[in-house]
Amino acid sequence: MGITFLNSPMGSVFQAFEELYPDKDCLFEFVPQIEGGGYGVTIFPDDGSTTVIFVDINLSYLDMLDIITHELAHLVVGVVGGDGHGEEWGKVYGFILDKYEEIEKKRVFG
Repeated sequence: MGITFLNSPMGSVFQAFEELYPDKDCLFEFVPQIEGGGYGVTIFPDDGSTTVIFVDINLSYLDMLDIITHELAHLVVGVVGGDGHGEEWGKVYGFILDKYEEIEKKRVFG
């Protein structure tokens, strides 16, 4: 017996990221609340240690997938300029989403 997942959208987001950016790594944690508000945050330690991503566990599943993708894009480009959501961040965010969709279509349609 046991449980077999037929799909895991969250797993597909992480798979997409790892296929696109195999040289990037971080620690990842779901938390009950993001300090200072918001739904997710990526922390780049000043001492050069491992980057940490925190995501609010209270989000809906779809919102959680979006916020994870959002923070993974920050992992790639960092936080540059005003709010850190410049053109390069937008491109990376789109690349991850496109790869995610490719993985899911392949899973569903073969």
